[in-house]
Amino acid sequence: MNGTVKTPATEIKEINPDVLLSIIHEMNLALILHDSSQEVVFLNNTAKKMLDGSLAETFGMKPKDFGEAEIPELSKALIDTLEKGIKSPSHKFPFQTGSGKYRYLKAFCVPIKDDHGRVTHAAMLFQDITHRQQLEKEAIMAAKLSSIADMAYNLAHEINNPLTGIKLGLNALFKALEKYENIRILKSVLKDLDRIQGIVSSFLKARKPTFRPKRTRLKIFADILRDVEFHLSGRLVEKEIAIKNCTWDDDIYVFIDRDGVYQLFLNSLLNAIQAITSLGTITVRKRIVAYSLKEGGNNSMLCISFTDNGAGLDPLQQKQVFERFQSSRPGGSGLGLSICKDIITAHNGKMDFRSEISKGTTVEYYFPVTYG
Repeated sequence: MNGTVKTPATEIKEINPDVLLSIIHEMNLALILHDSSQEVVFLNNTAKKMLDGSLAETFGMKPKDFGEAEIPELSKALIDTLEKGIKSPSHKFPFQTGSGKYRYLKAFCVPIKDDHGRVTHAAMLFQDITHRQQLEKEAIMAAKLSSIADMAYNLAHEINNPLTGIKLGLNALFKALEKYENIRILKSVLKDLDRIQGIVSSFLKARKPTFRPKRTRLKIFADILRDVEFHLSGRLVEKEIAIKNCTWDDDIYVFIDRDGVYQLFLNSLLNAIQAITSLGTITVRKRIVAYSLKEGGNNSMLCISFTDNGAGLDPLQQKQVFERFQSSRPGGSGLGLSICKDIITAHNGKMDFRSEISKGTTVEYYFPVTYG
């Protein structure tokens, strides 16, 4: 075979330096090049874009000078690579960019050697795996939800039979009671049992509650709130919490599912009660607001808000309030507000959440309305 076989090193030397630099700048991996004293001497364009200004002005700096942006594990990897001349293990870590965005990165360090095998530089290479981490998180969550759905289905099946017996027994006792207060308590229990049985039955049929909206006057909300307050009266008295309620118009109509709204208000008041240590206030307000339709023109929405003067949530906790299984309260299920969001979405409405440490929390629900 005629000719000389070129070594890879020879081939690289024959590539135009501008071409090599262009490849380095355009590759998907972010690259920060350090010299033998750990100082930054080069960043490719991908690194500047990925780090979003966080470490873009780091020329001549060492990792220890990066301040809060320094990652101790990566500093150690850089030192080991420069001293031992071997590629470091990869390390995954969360990172906040200069503009406040959160990314999840994977990084490793490789040595750069001269013709004599001496380490002259170390290249820290970063890969943005934010999307991959999100997909993995969603896959884990889907597996959890599937497992919980199976358990819930089995539980619903087992609960359904004794519920019928309980209702028959309570109906038989109902006729023997004479005190008005006892009858009221029993009526509340029977209503709750009807609601539970309806949810269980619909779950057994379709694995999700059926949504059946009915056109009804605005005063239906006052009735629902009275039922919820009575249901929670023991907890309200125990913590000495007062509920300030509003008046309700009679000439405005809404399309709602009563059981769904009951669950919405119950979860909201429960959260407020749990956020208040004692001697608190929960204020229920309502107002009519205008909003623009996508097709053009305006419509009206009923805004019902629940405001407590409890402990409030910090910014990180607020970001997680609608995530399933994420709870700021020890022993909480982390499902309450995510269920509320599902219910209000089913009503073609929307939901807002605001909170401040030591000042309390406000949750707002918006329902489409009509008049007359």
